[in-house]
Amino acid sequence: MFRQSLLVLLVTLTACDVRVEFADGGRAGGSATGGGFVTAGGFVTAGGFAAGAGGGTAGGGTAGGGTSGGGTAGGSAGGTPMVPCTASQPCAVGQCFNGLCAATCQSDASCPADQYCDAQGSRLCHPRQVQTCASGCAGNQVCISGFCSVAPTGAACDPTMVFSGNDGCAANALCHDPIESMTQDPKCYSFPACAADRTCPPGVMGAVCNDALLPNKGLICLTSYCRTVANCPANWLCVKVNTNDVLGVCGNRGVGAPCVQPSDCLSNNCFRFTAFAPGFCQ
Repeated sequence: MFRQSLLVLLVTLTACDVRVEFADGGRAGGSATGGGFVTAGGFVTAGGFAAGAGGGTAGGGTAGGGTSGGGTAGGSAGGTPMVPCTASQPCAVGQCFNGLCAATCQSDASCPADQYCDAQGSRLCHPRQVQTCASGCAGNQVCISGFCSVAPTGAACDPTMVFSGNDGCAANALCHDPIESMTQDPKCYSFPACAADRTCPPGVMGAVCNDALLPNKGLICLTSYCRTVANCPANWLCVKVNTNDVLGVCGNRGVGAPCVQPSDCLSNNCFRFTAFAPGFCQ
């Protein structure tokens, strides 16, 4: 279970990996490897933002405007209902995406008017607009940084391999190790599909659509990541190690937020272990 509390940024450096994880007690941040890519634990899973509870495996699809606690999740803007896929109410094989049953398709014409067809990827219908936790998650989902996600199982995965696309998770999920203790316990967390225009709302921590950014992963919203500041919440920064990096991580300039220079912090104090990755605001 995720704790209903604030977060603290813990940075652990190894010989070839910068690991950024979140636990109770501070501000949310994030980090990146030498090329600006965020490594293990860079995805914020803030229990303090939870809206509803759930279980299940990392599957796929976006939750719509339903309420948490079970039953049917609404489609985009309260449109076409989307039914949770559960053991007692399974979807057809290959049609469970982020815990919701999705119709197969070959083009937009195969989908309801408020959905589009991911014809080049999952070949499933997805809501045209990404719904956030504010609209309510299905009963088999939890709220992760403002987005509905299926609660993970204990399936093994490798968070250091996220950016190679070989983390051991499905195409609509990423390996992440949200810390509730100092025990390493990475699991696969699913994320919702991008909107029809390949964008994602910023949510709580920022988000960007995986439009050919990560290999072997589908068109899903990557929470806490950014291409530009437009992918982050208002008044936040998109922090990149190098200005020409494709991906950065959103930061709120508070204690524990990612930084590469003093001006990235309200305190004007950025602590960095290495020039190849962001540090964090003190």
